[in-house]
Amino acid sequence: YWASKDTDFSVVQNRLYTKAKRVAVSVSAGPTIGNDFHTGMMYSTDVSYFFSERLGVAATYSNSDLKENDNVKVLVSRYGVRPNFNKEGQFYGISALLVPIYAKASLLNKKIVYFDFAISPGIGIQEYTQQIETGDKKQTAPALSLDITQQFFFSTHFALRADYRNR
Repeated sequence: YWASKDTDFSVVQNRLYTKAKRVAVSVSAGPTIGNDFHTGMMYSTDVSYFFSERLGVAATYSNSDLKENDNVKVLVSRYGVRPNFNKEGQFYGISALLVPIYAKASLLNKKIVYFDFAISPGIGIQEYTQQIETGDKKQTAPALSLDITQQFFFSTHFALRADYRNR
């Protein structure tokens, strides 16, 4: 860690938490953002394998618990119309894991925090329901994905992960 004086410091070297040739399992939940017609939560499970510290592959399954938001309710109550839109369902995909940043930071000169920043381009199958006036219709479609992940390591078996997922 770094000491509080600029002239007295030492640097921690080597990785405390390695990923190379290992499997990682992540379970996550979080709110959807940027959705004009729904509000709710997304749930996901990822199984990853790292060939090296910088490269890996991941399999992803996610599902949603979405409900129509106030925008839809206002349109229906004021104008008597329901907009045509898609409600996300299950997603199955695979992606490459690219970890360009591995870093360590001093937390209050007391503890070192280890973290990764990853970019994951991928492909998959997105299930969705077309919400149309004549009735809902379930569909599937191929999907491209781009996930951005920040992961903070607390031990060899636990990390906190924040994702931004775009499909």
